[in-house]
Amino acid sequence: MQAPEEAVGAFVTSGDHAGLAQYCENFELDLRHSDVELITSRGIYKVHLLSYLLQGQLDRARFLWKRVPEEIKSADAELQAVWAVGKAMWQTDHRLAVQQSAASAFAWSGPLVATLINTLHEQYLKHSFTQIGAAYATVSAESLAEKLGVPVAKVHEFAGAAGWTADAVSGFYKPLQPESDKQQSVKLEQLQKLTNYVAHLEQEVR
Repeated sequence: MQAPEEAVGAFVTSGDHAGLAQYCENFELDLRHSDVELITSRGIYKVHLLSYLLQGQLDRARFLWKRVPEEIKSADAELQAVWAVGKAMWQTDHRLAVQQSAASAFAWSGPLVATLINTLHEQYLKHSFTQIGAAYATVSAESLAEKLGVPVAKVHEFAGAAGWTADAVSGFYKPLQPESDKQQSVKLEQLQKLTNYVAHLEQEVR
């Protein structure tokens, strides 16, 4: 049988987070945590938790945290730090989640946890940038940087990559409207035109 460290490492290297979650779920269901050394069990719990966070499965992450034995949670600062990220995500605290998952937030152990947490940090930061930006017609780089907990330069970098345009006078960015919203706007506009046309025909018939 393949050693847990090797199996987990293969999933992390390939970026197969769904496969990693499934492996860890089976590991837990097969009661294998009691068959391995404590350090290995702790490591599995960490990557299991991170696999859920990377997939945005916050409910599963929260219930996993509740299932982790108290003696393991209380004795492992890194596991607590991973859940601090998950808790911030659960509370939709974008700034805190970004800061807690930063490389400088904790001395993340390598290579597995460090790799996963770095991926989560970048993924969540980009997602939060898009999500927050979508809530504004216009927004300043400073305001967005404050909400994300990143330097203003990072916002400029993301805005440029996303194709956002800045107002020549105010300097405020105009976030691109998501494609689904654009399609919805077009449908509403078409519906309004059809309504007006029907009303016009009714007037002519009368």
